[in-house]
Amino acid sequence: MDKKSERTDYVDAQSRRAIGLLAAGVLLALLGVALHGWIGDEVFNTRIVTGLGILLIGIGISYWVRYRALRKDTPESARLINEERDERARMLRAKAGNRAFWVMMALAYAGLMWVSFASNGSLPMMSSEALWWFLAGLVGGRTVTSPTVSDDTVFATRGKRGPLFAVPLSPTLSPSTAVERSRRDILWTDNQGTPDACSPVAGALLLFTVTDDGIGRCYDTQTGKQKWKQRLTGEYKASPIIVEGRVLFLNTAGLCTIVSAASRFDKLAENQLDDQMLASPVVALDHIYLRGRRTLYCIGRSFR
Repeated sequence: MDKKSERTDYVDAQSRRAIGLLAAGVLLALLGVALHGWIGDEVFNTRIVTGLGILLIGIGISYWVRYRALRKDTPESARLINEERDERARMLRAKAGNRAFWVMMALAYAGLMWVSFASNGSLPMMSSEALWWFLAGLVGGRTVTSPTVSDDTVFATRGKRGPLFAVPLSPTLSPSTAVERSRRDILWTDNQGTPDACSPVAGALLLFTVTDDGIGRCYDTQTGKQKWKQRLTGEYKASPIIVEGRVLFLNTAGLCTIVSAASRFDKLAENQLDDQMLASPVVALDHIYLRGRRTLYCIGRSFR
């Protein structure tokens, strides 16, 4: 079976799951309405059942719309499906993502019930400020990348193609006096092709990033001005690293592209390992350590 057929089968399976959620939501909503007409609200408030049905309908529709769009035979659809089926992405969903999703759904259900019960005086009305905080918490987002610190500036990205931004560290703050920073403290932002899984790396007043689909970029750390943009080979999950004035980009197929850590793109070499690479390289004691799917590699001169 070719990759296109595998992606089609995956999208069809997810679409069937969405239709199942939608059907379950419709049945629960109808059951809630029927129970209200049959027993009223004397035994328990039937809005609990109806509200759960409405929530499942919303989840089912969102899933169906998402995978309906992914049925298109485009490079973007193929990339998103490959990312979703990726081993690291599945691991993240299993450990945290799925749990966070259902916690968010539980909060949405609780908020829906609160507003519904408050409408007939069963609960106090939620203030507009509290409602906005509640909605902001639900919309939220998820971040895989780690922040990078260089020259008293923190660089971070938000997942799912969220912005890349730089925030200066305040020399007057200590852990005991730290306060929440406001949007006015952001030095600069960039929204063009930001990485989802690969953390940025900085050095010599330059910031380097690579997107999951292999677009490498270099920025001026002070201004956020893009110095260069270059397509690299393959797909990426490992974060780039800087070693002795060189940036190492390691793709999932084990190909390491080495470029100069400079404001001008200069490819120095490419090296291939026969292994799948998802973990980021680590440098220690003048050696580079790479963890492949099958093997742990140590690259450098022999220890003495």
